[in-house]
Amino acid sequence: MNKGPSAHTAIIAGLRWMALLLRLCRIFLPGIIVVAGTGILMAGFIQGRDVIQITLESEWRGFFFMTSLVFWSTVTWYSSRLIAYNQDDLFREWPAGLFHAPRILGFACFTVVGFALLALPSLQWGHTGRWIWIALQILTYSVAAGQFEQIRDKFPEKKLIAFRNMAIFCTMVFFSIAAIRNEQVTYILTLPFLQASLLFLVVTRRKIREAELMRGDATPEMSGRSYRWLRYILSNPQDQRTNTYNERILRDEIAIFRIFNIVAFVSISIWLMAIFHLPTARVISTLPIVMLALGVLLGVGNLISLYSVKTRINLHVLFIGATFLIGSMFEPHNVRRTWPPEPSAGNNYANRPDLQGWFKNWIASRKTEITDTAVKEYPVFLLLADGGASRSAYWAAGVWSKLEAQTNGRFSDQLLCLSGTSGGSLGNVAFFATLTQKNGDTGYRAIEKQCREYLSQDFLSHTMARLLGPDLLKPLFPLDVIYDRAAALEQAMEHVPVDNPIAERMSGPLSGLCPAGSGALPILFINTTRMQDGRPAVISNIKLNDSVFGKRLDVLSTLPTHEDIRVSTAVVLGARFPYISPAGRLEDNYFVDGGYFDNSGAGVVHETLIELKRIIDDSVRLSPDHWLSKIRFHVLHATNAPLEERGVDKVHPVVNDLFAPVKTLLGAYASQTYVNNLRLIRFLKTMPGGAAGYTRFNLYRPGEQENFPMNWAISRENLKRMDERIASDSTLKDLTKYMNTVLGSTQVSR
Repeated sequence: MNKGPSAHTAIIAGLRWMALLLRLCRIFLPGIIVVAGTGILMAGFIQGRDVIQITLESEWRGFFFMTSLVFWSTVTWYSSRLIAYNQDDLFREWPAGLFHAPRILGFACFTVVGFALLALPSLQWGHTGRWIWIALQILTYSVAAGQFEQIRDKFPEKKLIAFRNMAIFCTMVFFSIAAIRNEQVTYILTLPFLQASLLFLVVTRRKIREAELMRGDATPEMSGRSYRWLRYILSNPQDQRTNTYNERILRDEIAIFRIFNIVAFVSISIWLMAIFHLPTARVISTLPIVMLALGVLLGVGNLISLYSVKTRINLHVLFIGATFLIGSMFEPHNVRRTWPPEPSAGNNYANRPDLQGWFKNWIASRKTEITDTAVKEYPVFLLLADGGASRSAYWAAGVWSKLEAQTNGRFSDQLLCLSGTSGGSLGNVAFFATLTQKNGDTGYRAIEKQCREYLSQDFLSHTMARLLGPDLLKPLFPLDVIYDRAAALEQAMEHVPVDNPIAERMSGPLSGLCPAGSGALPILFINTTRMQDGRPAVISNIKLNDSVFGKRLDVLSTLPTHEDIRVSTAVVLGARFPYISPAGRLEDNYFVDGGYFDNSGAGVVHETLIELKRIIDDSVRLSPDHWLSKIRFHVLHATNAPLEERGVDKVHPVVNDLFAPVKTLLGAYASQTYVNNLRLIRFLKTMPGGAAGYTRFNLYRPGEQENFPMNWAISRENLKRMDERIASDSTLKDLTKYMNTVLGSTQVSR
């Protein structure tokens, strides 16, 4: 008969415990979000897993990896611990929760890194194995924390000091082994021992410190700036601690607080070097930079929360308010400008030929070859390259340069235009840049090597350093003294650690790729989108007229005559996809990724073909045997997405109510590209007599899911896999055979 009251009491106790847990989670919410979010990003996304793989591919990066991991864990633990000192109300109700929460968060930093390491394809643990790792980690903390507390309470100070010295030695050994080896299995085996060693030092530190203070062996200097900061941090007018107890806490904490400041200073210095020095960022690599930034940002965020509690002023709200106020007066994301090669002549964009004028020059330079009676058909190539960061850039440029090499340069002779977005534009521009030196002494095999060498570089690390650094304060300090993360991406494209002519071209003004008159170079279309109204826009070396290209905005026509932009800036202007790059302001236009409207660049090529067909048809109508009738258009499309369409799943009601517009827009992102591609393909089929064809080079094979990372840096392992795909692509081999049969393999120079 007593089960009713007992059950009621248990329910009340459970609800009370849940309420305390929710309060605890609210207090440490920033740390929880950072740790959990990092684990999801590193393990749940192929981009995150490849970033880890990049770190593992260089032995000397192990030091930065381990340093950043220990720093992130230490900051997470210690900054959360300082917050705990100011939660006296919760301490009186649940002291164990406040003691363990900071330790668990610091412990969890290693846990999520191990979880992500197990997600790498080389071990093939699968989801079940990774969740077993989480379960073992929970068990390890529960058992180890309890055992270490018993050791702390049971053994005298002298024994604890011996244990502490042993733990410090073990920490150094495990740290060194992991850093030197920098290998997946080594990390998985050593991280638990490193976690245990650090946890032991945290649990036993207080008792050893108090014993040293009582003996007078470690009398702290209770003055100076560090002491005043710590006194302010630990002071709480609302607490019920006595002054004597507060002073004892200060004496216990001041030494580790000063050590923590030294460690933070060294780690932040490394982080700042990655922000302001591109070569350093590449040496450190993306993952250590991210973990250093997470440590810094979490520490700063916790201190802001702490000061908000003390001052009873919500500093986060003030930051948001100041961001809106200053943002209404200043622009933090202006597009970088440069000057034309001859400032007195201006950028000369107004004198670019339109499509009709350019085609006239292009055809005239090839007339002798086309009119040769031995030539029965004259293939003309138009290239499309889908977006997809370095993945699409490497794939597209790899295919184009392979065709160039295997046809001894005939491929580029027949090349009419290149169109792409995002990484596809980068691949197109990299290949285009090699064509400007075609008459030099560079062989066609060297062109292929240059493209691979350039596009295998790390464009991400410096960008992420800016994203997780100055760009967070950019809305408050919008001056262009420090450029934003989009500019950092541009600079990474301009400066690579190898001697490569493509990088030199990327740093030059775009007007240098717009020579007038000769028709030697193909048309270049870099597709972008105006953010304010979603209007498609194009950066091109020809002038866009409305009669051919409709409402497409000619971006270069908006530039003042005395200003220019770099080639890298033009590429990134069409690759500004959230949140790696913000929308860039050029005059009063804000430009984002071209993939929002057309991720392949098919639309502008479709309109180009319509006009060229009209020109050819007019000539053939007057003279049925006109030599222009020999032209055969071939659209070559480099795609880098799985062939099978993804299925649709049931949507959660909350997502339906709150995020339906967002999901619809994201779905339209892919659908719009599909529609543009289909329109182009259907138009090609309407051209009579085999006058046009469509060939797709897809990175993926039938039935494959996405297993190549879409990022601005790719591991050597995945680059090697892409090289193998290019070398074995049967479609590419067939096209090469066709070209060498129809045109021969002899280079025609102009």
